[in-house]
Amino acid sequence: MVSDQEDLTRQIHTTLRSWRAESKKLTPLRGLLLVEQRLFAGESEENATFMVLQNAMSELELVAPERASLLRQRFEIGKKMQQVVRDETWSERSLYLKQREAIKHLADIIARQEKQLTQQRRNLLASRLPYPAYTQLVGAVTKLETLFDLLRPDVPPFMVALSGMGGIGKTTLADALVRQLVLRGTYDRFAWVSAQQATFSLGGRIMTLSDRPALTLETLVQSLVTQVVENPSPTPLPHHELRDSVQQSLLAQQHLLVIDNLETVPDMNHLLPFLRQIVGPTKILLTSRVQLLNEGDVYSYVVPALSPEEALELIRQEAKLRNIAALVDCDVETGERIYGVVGGNPLALRLVAGQVHLHGMDAVLGDLTHAAGSGEQLYRYLYEWSWQHLPESCRAVLLAMPLLTDEGGTLVDLVGMTELPAPQVRQALQELVTQNLINVQGDATLRTYSIHNLTRAFLQEEIAKWL
Repeated sequence: MVSDQEDLTRQIHTTLRSWRAESKKLTPLRGLLLVEQRLFAGESEENATFMVLQNAMSELELVAPERASLLRQRFEIGKKMQQVVRDETWSERSLYLKQREAIKHLADIIARQEKQLTQQRRNLLASRLPYPAYTQLVGAVTKLETLFDLLRPDVPPFMVALSGMGGIGKTTLADALVRQLVLRGTYDRFAWVSAQQATFSLGGRIMTLSDRPALTLETLVQSLVTQVVENPSPTPLPHHELRDSVQQSLLAQQHLLVIDNLETVPDMNHLLPFLRQIVGPTKILLTSRVQLLNEGDVYSYVVPALSPEEALELIRQEAKLRNIAALVDCDVETGERIYGVVGGNPLALRLVAGQVHLHGMDAVLGDLTHAAGSGEQLYRYLYEWSWQHLPESCRAVLLAMPLLTDEGGTLVDLVGMTELPAPQVRQALQELVTQNLINVQGDATLRTYSIHNLTRAFLQEEIAKWL
C-alpha cells in the first residue's frame, strides 16, 4: 500500500514537470488545504498551486540551497538533465538521485506546512465548538452531501435551516458540516453561536444551562465580536457600534455563521432582519425545532429520522463504544422492537442503549411507553417546549393523531375525529408540520399526515399529565 507521503511526492513531481517559466501552467496540487484556502480566497487553481510551490521552494533554499537550485534549473527554467550535467561536476546518474532527494525534501516541507495549517484549523474548531458527542455519524452520508452542496460559497441559498424534532440530530449534523467545511478549506472563517438552554444526558436527566443567557440580537452581536472582528476594541463600545463592526467584518470577508437552537430565541423579529443584512458573501446555517416556512429567503431542510437499518447500526455502535454487552450483537428482531417504540430518533436510541445496560430491555421500553423513569424526562426534553407553545386547536389535532393507523390519515379523517371545522384543522396541521410534530407526505392531489413512533408513545401516555 502506497503511503500518503509517497503519493504527495509523486504529485509534486508531476506538478514540477508542468512548471515552465514561460507558461506557469502547473498541474494542480489537488486536495491540499494549502491550495484550497487560496482557492477560497479567489485565486485561480494555477496561481494557488504556484504560490504553494514557491513558498515551499523558498524554505528549501534556506535549508538546502543546492537542492532548491537543482529543482529550479530542471523545472522552473526547464533545463534538460544533460544541460545540468555540463554545468555541474556530477554524473547524470548522481544528479537524478539528487533530484529525487530534492523532490522528497520539497514534499516533506509541504507536508509539514499542510500539517501545521490543518492543526491550526483543528485548534480553532476546538476553541469554538463543543466536544463532539459522536465518533462516527450513522446515516449521514446523503445528508452531508446535500448540505455541502447547499453551503457552497458565493451561490444561493445564503441562509439554510436544519429543522426537526428534538433529538433528531440537527446540532450534530451542523457540527459535522462545520468541521468538514473548515478542514476542507471551503471556509477559512466561521462562527458558532448556541442558543441552547438545556441538554438531555444519556443518563436520563435534563440539565439546564443556567449560565447561558437567552439569545437576543445584543448577545448575538457580543458573541460575534469575539469570533469575527479582527482586533476588537479593548474598551466597551455601545451596541450600535459593535453591531456595525460585526456587519462590516461579515460583509468584507466570507464566513460561515451557525446559530444553534434558534427556536429558543425570544424575538425573531429583530434577529432575522440583522441576519439578512450580513449574508452574501457570508452564509448562515440555522438549527431549529421549528421550520421557517414563512421566510422566503431561508432554505428549509428537514433532518430525516434514521431508517430501521441505520437505527440498528447506531445501537450496535453505541453498545460497542460504551461496552454494553447486551447490545453489541443486537439482532434485527431486538432492533425492530426498539425501533417500534422510539423510531429513528438518534437521541432516544442512544438513551435506550445506555439504559438497557442498567435496567434491561423490558423495563426501559416499558418506561418509554408508559412515561416512567427516564422516559418522562426524555418526553419533557423533546416535547414540553413545543406543547406549551401550541394553541388549543393544534393540541386537539395532535391528540387525535394516535387514533390513526401508523400510515397516517387525511384531512377528512382528522376533521371527523376532532369535530373541528376543516379550515381550523387545516391551519392546525400547517402549524404542527412547521413545529415538526407531524409528518406530511403524498402527492399534489392527496396529502396524508402521520406521527413519529416516539410522538405516538408520548401522546398516549404522558400528555394527560400536562392537560
